[in-house]
Parts: sequence; C-alpha cells; structure tokens
Amino acid sequence: MDNKISEAVEVDLPSNRFELELEFVQCLASPAYVHHLAQRGYLSDPSFLRFLKYLGYWKRSEYARFLTYPHCLHFLDLLVKSELFRREAGEISFRDFMHQQQYLSWQYRSENLYGRGGGGAGGDNFEDGGGGCVKGAIDNDCSDDDVLSNGT
Repeated sequence: MDNKISEAVEVDLPSNRFELELEFVQCLASPAYVHHLAQRGYLSDPSFLRFLKYLGYWKRSEYARFLTYPHCLHFLDLLVKSELFRREAGEISFRDFMHQQQYLSWQYRSENLYGRGGGGAGGDNFEDGGGGCVKGAIDNDCSDDDVLSNGT
C-alpha cells in the first residue's frame, strides 16, 4: 500500500486578486449579467458554483465596506442556495422581472431617504431653477457652480 503524501500545490495568484473578485462579485448585481452566466451554462457548472460559494466572504464587514452595489450579495446568496433561481435566471422574462424589481427597490429607497424632490408628482421632473443649466450640465456647458445653484 502506497502512502501518498498530499503536497500543497503552489498556485501563483494575481497581485490584483482583490480587485478582480470585487469587480466580479459586483457584476452579480446586474440581472443582465446573471442572465448571461445562466445562458452560457456557468450556473450549472459545479466548479463555478464552488467559486460562488467561496465568494461568500464578501459578506463580512471588512470586505463588504468596499462594495458599491451591496445588493450583489443578495444575488450571490440566491445563486449559491437556490437551484430554482439559477434555472430561472436563464429566462428573459425572469431577467426583466429581476431588473424591474431592482429598479422599484432603488426608487422606493431613494424616495424614503431623499424625498420625492421638488418636481412633479413622479419626483422625476428636474425643472430648471432659473439658471438654465440643468440640460447644459449634461452637455458640460455649465460650471459646477451653475449646476449646484439650480433649484435652490
């Protein structure tokens, strides 16, 4: 009987591993990207699912503080834990549903944190506050002072 000693395999990891994993985990916040992964068969690949499970460390506060889109962690949990979610993610109608729900969630959060704004009933009416630079700000025709003074 041979006694095989398992040797640690040394793997050269990229020096920017943190940034790569941060970027990837945040891509999971995009329903279109999750749909893309499902369409390409990644969500049924056991090694990819192990990788997703490994990425769970981003939920720890010392890593989560770097996330711009923390809701990516919710999608990460669903991808790891729910076979039904992984299967449905490949459907265009489900992708569109996720996108719509995400938008409604952002809209609700924005309204509750920042109010509905001074515009019309929908809160999306960014009327010119007299400075004439609301549209110009998009076209870079105004200075920052002009943009900041609008609507105040």
